[in-house]
Amino acid sequence: PYVDAVICSCDRYARMVYRACNKRGIQVGREVAVTGFDDVNMSHVMNPELTGVMYDSYRFGHEALKRALRVAAGERLGGVKIPCHFIKRCSCGCMERRQPVKHEGGPAPVSDSIKADLIRYMDEGIDKAVDAIYSVLPYEAEKQSFKSVYSEMFHKIYDTMFTPWDDLDDVLACLNNYIFMLAGYREISFRMVSDKSCDILENMMGMVPYGKIRSKLTTMILEAVKGLKEAEIVRMRERGNIRREHLWFIPLFTKDLLTESKSEVDVLTSIMRRLQGMNVKSGHFFIFNKPVVYKKDQLPPAPSMLNHAGFFDRDSVRVFLRQNGVGIDNKNGISSVLSDDEPRAYAAYAICSGNREYGIALYEVDRDDIFFAMLCTLQIGALFHFRDTSYAAREVDKEVKIKTELLGYVSYQDDLTGVLNGIGFMDKLTKLIYDNNREKAFLFFADVAHMHEINSHFGHEAGDEALRCAAQSLSAILGEENLLARVGDDEFISVILSENCDIIDSIKKSVNRVIGEYNSGSENPYELELLMDAYPFVCEPGMDVAGLLKEAAVVMEKDLKATVDFKLKKTSAGGYSNAYNIL
Repeated sequence: PYVDAVICSCDRYARMVYRACNKRGIQVGREVAVTGFDDVNMSHVMNPELTGVMYDSYRFGHEALKRALRVAAGERLGGVKIPCHFIKRCSCGCMERRQPVKHEGGPAPVSDSIKADLIRYMDEGIDKAVDAIYSVLPYEAEKQSFKSVYSEMFHKIYDTMFTPWDDLDDVLACLNNYIFMLAGYREISFRMVSDKSCDILENMMGMVPYGKIRSKLTTMILEAVKGLKEAEIVRMRERGNIRREHLWFIPLFTKDLLTESKSEVDVLTSIMRRLQGMNVKSGHFFIFNKPVVYKKDQLPPAPSMLNHAGFFDRDSVRVFLRQNGVGIDNKNGISSVLSDDEPRAYAAYAICSGNREYGIALYEVDRDDIFFAMLCTLQIGALFHFRDTSYAAREVDKEVKIKTELLGYVSYQDDLTGVLNGIGFMDKLTKLIYDNNREKAFLFFADVAHMHEINSHFGHEAGDEALRCAAQSLSAILGEENLLARVGDDEFISVILSENCDIIDSIKKSVNRVIGEYNSGSENPYELELLMDAYPFVCEPGMDVAGLLKEAAVVMEKDLKATVDFKLKKTSAGGYSNAYNIL
């Protein structure tokens, strides 16, 4: 009882006053005036809309941080004033329409002095509104562009006040067109644009004594309020749709950071490219040399160095290795790597998870995307934590992989010659057939002639040397693209993808040339010879590979059967050498 007004220090307290008034049947804005402070999102949806004071929280935080750093450096500072803006709505009882001023003899004409006052007030109001809307935002070009459209809209409204309306719909359509043009400036608070515009129009209406012109202006105000609300709703829906589309970014961050094959440079590059697609205009990443670990009841240790790890804008991404990036310390500061030629407004986020902080991210992002960017940064911090704590596990896994690859090599390779064994050949042949559907190919067979005689007369070491030489000669001619395997004691097999039958004769000649060069320069007491032939087939996925090999082996066994006889070779002295000529 006996309370005319309640002035709250924040909008949350004002909401509590609303609830108390509703319980007692007291009408806010009529029986008691209520004001808040902050002008948060809920202010304009409260019933009635809450009158309050708006201040730029970004500038507030910026000034607080700068002064905190100066105090930490030993300076003694006084207070500082941050500009605030009064937002007048219905909760204070100030939105009642003013009654038209009556004059004897009819409505008073609009004098030139009133018109001059209107123009002067309107231009001053536009300047103040634009300065408030773009306070601390360093986008001078965007500000001037916005001011041009904003001023053009108000001057159009002024012109319609003193000219006949031939078609009301055309006038209102023109007004709505300006409103939706203003809604396209994403870096500003459109709700603030709405509030400032309505304030200017209502004050202009109070300056006009003539009833018909006041009626026109009232129509324009109502239409402007309606258009501004509709534009704000459309913009919110667009942002909602974009946010839903952006939800897939977070699991992709997880995927990239969990991929073992990617280095820190690759991970940061991938993240920054996705942030580009999330409508983030530009950004910087700063990473500590070592994570800062926070402990209960203890001040965190100050990091000795912060590395500038990367930068991106709409057109490019640059990532620096830790040893190549710019080091940031308490002397040069983060601002030392930011460009003075093109000022930007950044939102700062800590890259952290649990009790560990890994660095700082700066994003040049629209106000509507600030919260979503924070969620992404939290995910990045959590995944940095995962990579940090799982380093030892990854090292163990790397060792396991090396051993697994070695085991696979042992199980797929022939120990003596180094080429594939039968198991490895079957596995790789099956994959080759699947990857080359309907392609023509040859199974190329090569046997070391009279291997039994070489082992019997010159020992198994000579036989092993003959097999190694055969494998090296075949590998040199066939190359890595054609599979080569040892599938028996003295048999080799390969796959050649080709439709040209003449390629087999060419391979035979090349192999014989290499074998001949070996025999000429070798001191072995025998001559090496390979018996070679090929079996054609067509690659068909799902075909019976074992049956193919068996069928080919039966045919090749007949063709490759050696029929030459052994005979002693005379030496130059007329005697016989202890060697056989294997023809």
